[in-house]
Amino acid sequence: MPALPLPFITAIMLVLMLATLWRRNSPARRPACGFIALCLLMAVLVGLRWSSGFQAVRLLQPLVASVMPVFAWRCFSVLTEKSRRRFIVALMLAPAAAALLRFGPIAPLSVDSYIALLFLGYGGALIRLAAGGPDVFPLSRLGETVSVQQAAGFAGAILCGSGLIDLLVAFDFSLFAGRHAAAAVAGGQLTVMVALAVAIIVADRSSPASAALLAPAASPISAALLAPAASPAASPLSRASAASSLMAETPAQAASDDDDDQQICRQVEQLLADKQLYCDPDLTLERLARKALIPGRRISRAVNRLQGRNVSQLINSYRVAKAQQLLLTTGLSVTEVMLESGFRTKSNFNREFLRLSHLNPGEYRKAGQPADPHRLRVEAASQPEKR
Repeated sequence: MPALPLPFITAIMLVLMLATLWRRNSPARRPACGFIALCLLMAVLVGLRWSSGFQAVRLLQPLVASVMPVFAWRCFSVLTEKSRRRFIVALMLAPAAAALLRFGPIAPLSVDSYIALLFLGYGGALIRLAAGGPDVFPLSRLGETVSVQQAAGFAGAILCGSGLIDLLVAFDFSLFAGRHAAAAVAGGQLTVMVALAVAIIVADRSSPASAALLAPAASPISAALLAPAASPAASPLSRASAASSLMAETPAQAASDDDDDQQICRQVEQLLADKQLYCDPDLTLERLARKALIPGRRISRAVNRLQGRNVSQLINSYRVAKAQQLLLTTGLSVTEVMLESGFRTKSNFNREFLRLSHLNPGEYRKAGQPADPHRLRVEAASQPEKR
């Protein structure tokens, strides 16, 4: 019975992932689909290289590999305020440099080492992005930003691991004529691609289904508030002076900042209470900022400084309070209550409800405890979720 090579089995798994993801009829899925399609192509190329030895495959493989970390970065940066222009530039430069190293007359650096450095660099960038906390993804759904943060950190670690594998393969070819390369590729790179694809799908599912919700749009007021921090005329010296002045903040300035933060928190909480924006499962920090006419970074900083939690946890406290009210005052099923209160997944709903109420939804309904949204939000602020 003929055996199917492992890379082709991996390709079949990636086809199923791609088909599942493609059903989401949303522009937000495009970077994720592009990355998984690249993983699929790479798996096929690896299988052809080690089973047939086609020379054309050996030439094409490094070009495809060079754009994989760029696409992986884009799958997460699309949920931030990062510029799309950087992605396009990197998408052109990465394979061009790989082709120059592969076919150029002078190659000070091997193409395998170059690709390894690409994976290590973009992996480190993703880890650094994830270290900024859940609120660095203002275009992801509030309530799921922690999952995106964890997926970004996981994807960064996987990219770094892939870069190390590439370096080991390069050393094996230079020292041992590639005797261990096949095992390293089969056991490492294919696992890396599947793990990365899973992380990318997690990030994609946390993005809004609407293109209008995904695209950031700054209001005139928020643009004016952000203008001093983003002045193009500011020199490095003036920026350093501003930084030093912030470090030497006086007590009066600190008190003023506290007053501003309190005003921002009151305004945001009033907006949430009046408009019930938390019931929208596609609510993002960027959209909340547009509604409040306050930059998202200032909202995030105010909530973090005064309440010791992120905006996602604040929104979840409102959603749980709404769910408590519906459980006690209506005959809706638990699933219907989950959807009405703004949650999208049962796992997230049950986890947040248990964390804030110390009971699961069914137990809470049987206990018949009255819902007190103010008490719930105060308790949530006093016990922030671990990041």
